[in-house]
Amino acid sequence: MEEAVAAYKNALVINPNSAKAYNNMGITLKHQGKLDEAIVSYNKALALKPNYVEAAKNLVQLPIGSIGEKTISESNKKSSSICANISDQSEKLFFEANLLSHQGKYDEAFEIFVDANYIKSYNNILTMKTAQIKYDAAIKRVSSWSVNLQPVEKAPVKKLFILGPSRSGKSTLENLLICSPNVFPMFENINLDVMGESERSTEEPQKLGMVDLFYHDENHLFKLGYSLVTSTKPDTVFEIDRLIDIFSNSFCIFVKRNRTDIASEIFTNGYSKGNFDFCDHSSILKYLDTYEAIWEILKLKAPQLTLEISFEDILNEPQETVKKISQLTGVSFEIENPPHQSIKNLHSPFREHYAFRFTAPCCP
Repeated sequence: MEEAVAAYKNALVINPNSAKAYNNMGITLKHQGKLDEAIVSYNKALALKPNYVEAAKNLVQLPIGSIGEKTISESNKKSSSICANISDQSEKLFFEANLLSHQGKYDEAFEIFVDANYIKSYNNILTMKTAQIKYDAAIKRVSSWSVNLQPVEKAPVKKLFILGPSRSGKSTLENLLICSPNVFPMFENINLDVMGESERSTEEPQKLGMVDLFYHDENHLFKLGYSLVTSTKPDTVFEIDRLIDIFSNSFCIFVKRNRTDIASEIFTNGYSKGNFDFCDHSSILKYLDTYEAIWEILKLKAPQLTLEISFEDILNEPQETVKKISQLTGVSFEIENPPHQSIKNLHSPFREHYAFRFTAPCCP
């Protein structure tokens, strides 16, 4: 991530008027948790290209409370021209709803989110069915799995898979851990596709290594002073049995957060690509049920490799959280001053809206 930011800065030295470079740098800074710097980058992109749809969408997708009134006001002035350049009706509605959310107009915003997801779900029926087949297959496979632990001495760098549905707080935990210089973060960038490729191969199964999944040589990372590599890719849970069998010294942490908060944030996020192709309540519920079911099996079968941490504890008791992870992994962390968290409120501002619309008793 640091190298990516440096590369974008070099690109801007060559071409200071590159709105795309500013936008992409903003995305990278956001993934690093540097929201203030990301906002500056997005604003510079929009100053160069006022109707830059991607930069405008990225800006309003930042956490509520992270954008100042001046930026919100400027975004509001540009909203009509931005919307005129968004061809997809669902994406247009998500942009409008996100902008209203930053203005505190939650009632109006939620109704627009409902319309946006209705359109999106109508267009994604096939992909949602495919996802449910994947969930069922994963539960069946993990249920019949027997843990095959690899020899510890062969792994100089430990692997920590931070699990949890999207919006559960995984990145918040990872941003806490990477304050320690011996932690190498992979964020969501591990290559899970290689797991499926190995499974489908008609030849002798490929022996996968650190480079295949993490793009880095384990011994090289160890020589650089790293003793732990982290990953927060949400889909990891659907391959977690295979990952534990392949990689020695692997550990799993499940970040537990209120289900209605998670569901409401997934519903209002407007994912356009990547991890999620569902957007209606039933599909979100199926996803959360599957995730929790796999985690319960994993805890039962590999208790020595697992730890459950609440989102609230990560925010309110960071040092105690780090201590628990150290006890699990055997890694010592050097975190004297935990980072200031950008999250202003533990609860989603749409928790009550979502609960009222979709009968929250099913989401305790």
